[in-house]
Formats: sequence, C-alpha cells, structure tokens
Amino acid sequence: MKNLFTQVQLTHKRLGLADFLSAYSVCARSTRHQVIKVEAGQDFREPGSKSYSRFMAGDYDAAVKLIPQERLADREDYLANCKKGIWDLRLRLVIRPLTQYLQWEFETYKCSARWGERICVIDITGEERRRRFGEVADFLLFDDQEVLLNWYDNGEFRGGWHVTEPNLVSQCVKMAELLRTESIPLALFEWEHGL
Repeated sequence: MKNLFTQVQLTHKRLGLADFLSAYSVCARSTRHQVIKVEAGQDFREPGSKSYSRFMAGDYDAAVKLIPQERLADREDYLANCKKGIWDLRLRLVIRPLTQYLQWEFETYKCSARWGERICVIDITGEERRRRFGEVADFLLFDDQEVLLNWYDNGEFRGGWHVTEPNLVSQCVKMAELLRTESIPLALFEWEHGL
C-alpha cells in the first residue's frame, strides 16, 4: 500500500475536501453492489464533532447521546444502500490498547451497525501482525472499480485522491480481500476484549 500511496501522490491531483466529497457522491451514486471502507489510522481529530469533544473531555455519557444526531447523514446513506441491495462493509484495523479516538469511534459504530453497515475488525497488535499487512492506507472501494484514497493532515481528514486505473484499483481490491479474510465481526472483537 505504501507504494500505491506514493504512486498516486505522484500521478494524481489531490482533491480538497469539497472536491473529494463531490467525488464520493458520484462514486456512491454509481455503486451497484458494495462499498468497502478500509481504515487503518489509529488516532484522528474530529474538530466539528461535539460528541468527539465531549468524549475527549471525559464526558462519556453526553458524548454517546450526541452520536445518533451527528450521524444522521450516514444513516440516510446506509438505509438508501440497504434498499438498493448495496453492502456497506467497514474493515477496521486496530492496535491494542485502543486509542481514545478509537474508543469513541467504536461507539459511533453502534449507530452505523444498527443502520446497516457491517463492521469487521483486524487486530494488528504486535510486530508480526503489523508486518503481515504492511502499511495500509485508508480508502473507500466502490464495486471493485473505483477508489477514493484518504488524505489526512495533522490527524484531520482533508480530502484525497480519486483512482480509477485498473492496476491501482486492483491493489486495493487485493488488500481488502486479505483484510476481509483476517477480520472478525465487531461484536466478537468487543466481546473477546471486554469492550
């Protein structure tokens, strides 16, 4: 994935947040079967989220209560995809112990799972597990045809790259397939680790 990320940076124009979200909308509208989100980063910032701010300040109960309202747009996307027979799958790589960000994000997954997203976890704790997967970038894969590769600046999502070249997309497809075979359902991961 590191080579893919480097190659895309050198050959593709990076999209700012607005253009990236526009590209996402186009990709989502043309999707017929599945959207796979691969997430590998362990620590981010969510500056526009009151829930995130409350969670980071230690106000856990208030943070959790705010999540459904803040995620209404996601709810509409998941429900629309369910009605069209489109699968939403999130493949989340984690290193234990979970960062505070991931603890908050796992709370958000409770909403998205109720709304139709399948969430699977790949535990890469330990050097051997991390070497097995190498460096994995965050990306969205639409019907194994198009990829949106995320770009972060100081832990904040800022946009990314839209990739359609078959040789580059196939690298993401192969990574998603590997991760899928190594993943377990979120609920099982939480149960196994007392979360």
